[in-house]
Amino acid sequence: MPPTLLASDVMDDAAGMLNDVGKILYSYTSQLPYLKQVHEDLIMKLKVNGIPVLDEVSGALSVAALAKTLVTPPPDMLVPLSVEERAAGEGDDDWVPMERTDFEPTMEVATTLRFWTFRELEIKFLGASEAREVRIKYRKYLTAPSGSGSAITMYDARSFLGKRQAFYCAMFIGENAERAAVIADMAEDSLGDLLGSAVNVQQDKPVRPRPFNWRTSGR
Repeated sequence: MPPTLLASDVMDDAAGMLNDVGKILYSYTSQLPYLKQVHEDLIMKLKVNGIPVLDEVSGALSVAALAKTLVTPPPDMLVPLSVEERAAGEGDDDWVPMERTDFEPTMEVATTLRFWTFRELEIKFLGASEAREVRIKYRKYLTAPSGSGSAITMYDARSFLGKRQAFYCAMFIGENAERAAVIADMAEDSLGDLLGSAVNVQQDKPVRPRPFNWRTSGR
């Protein structure tokens, strides 16, 4: 199990890169708003590249007879990818894939759910005449750091996060565009290494995504 990565670790790395180990200028308080943006940058790049650290599978979730909405979705669900169903109390070998539709079809209710749709940020069903259980494969949301003690999910991302954090701090706190530009290149290299490593693990072949240029491609 990898060691825990805290928000303070990333902010310490950034302050060290900016020659402020004591965090006189780059305090945790002044850095925190930018760390939230850095964390969002990371999530977006993971999503764009399909890195499975954002993919999750729920446990069995209960759906009452005739229910047309999943009342208790996973709390960290960003968007569902697929849904399976089974009768209440059945085993892991009994999950049956459900069909995704744009809207709930107009048809008679049966003993199984059969269909699902994602509208208004809810998983909706046609309904079933009997209680069912569903299992969801979904893309989850990684909670943004709220303070120096917040845990950050991806320990492997520390190099990128620290450099990207230093870029924001140099640009917007230190107002040193020249130093920020140098650090931006370093962050770009670290991001390429991070994504390349993740893709290689996922695909089991030596593929490295094209480096992302922060300054020419926006955030």
